[in-house]
Amino acid sequence: MKHLTGVFTIILCLIVGTGNVYAHSFTVALIAPSSGANMEIGVHVRDGFLRATRERDSHPNEESDGHLGGLDVYLIPIDAALEPQRVLTVVEMLLQAQQIEFIAAVSFSRTEELRRVVAGTKTLFIELGQNLMSNEKPIISDSNSSVFESEFRRDFGYEPSQHAMLGYNIARLIDEAIRRNGEDLSDVENLGQSLKTVQSRY
Repeated sequence: MKHLTGVFTIILCLIVGTGNVYAHSFTVALIAPSSGANMEIGVHVRDGFLRATRERDSHPNEESDGHLGGLDVYLIPIDAALEPQRVLTVVEMLLQAQQIEFIAAVSFSRTEELRRVVAGTKTLFIELGQNLMSNEKPIISDSNSSVFESEFRRDFGYEPSQHAMLGYNIARLIDEAIRRNGEDLSDVENLGQSLKTVQSRY
């Protein structure tokens, strides 16, 4: 998992890659604050996302950040606390450098501009509706809330917040969309429709 905080880091990413070199893997860019006054929000969102990637399909010696939809997933956090135009520039460069299957943004005010940056690419933008933002329990889960909370505390050492739940639910939306699409990432149109179908329920 690589944190992208500026142009230098994105260039470094181009040189060393992100590890997403296999057909059975995909990448998610998650824009959330990882510095400044709202850093805790971003940490909780990230940890909630990662908890979801550990629930199913793990295997020995894995190098990814976990699994969603039966596939290896690589998470690229981008710091939403950066100057907004810089965030947009980082996203643009990242999309030009490699395939990013999904992108989501938390606590980033320029979401409409971000949507325009993503438009026309093969990247799917995850809409965070009010119900998803305010939900305090797993919306799609193989376990109940108490099990989630226990497993989260075991993994990260603190009580899961509403923002941790948001990160978890973002990951589970992706998981269900991919499974509904037969784990096929090549058909972006159908995958996008699967994502919309899942999102419409929440």
